[in-house]
Amino acid sequence: MMDLTFEKLIKKAIKHFELHLEANTVLSIETAMTHFTKLDKKAVTEIDSSEIQECIDDLVRKDLKASAINEYRSKLKKYLTMLLSIK
Repeated sequence: MMDLTFEKLIKKAIKHFELHLEANTVLSIETAMTHFTKLDKKAVTEIDSSEIQECIDDLVRKDLKASAINEYRSKLKKYLTMLLSIK
């Protein structure tokens, strides 16, 4: 998993989610992940909290509502944790 980038992980995850989740749920995950494209080329194992915070700061600068930012952050945390726990 060392060479697995954030972008590749998300693409694989979306393919998996399309088999198991409702279309609107998959769409909401895809939408949330589009706000973290700064991480796309980073190896998943090298992403740290400060890089995620930079993405969150960008969302604040874009004047997104706090509830939307919290939802995107929550989806990122939930699905990354789930995907990275699968061995």
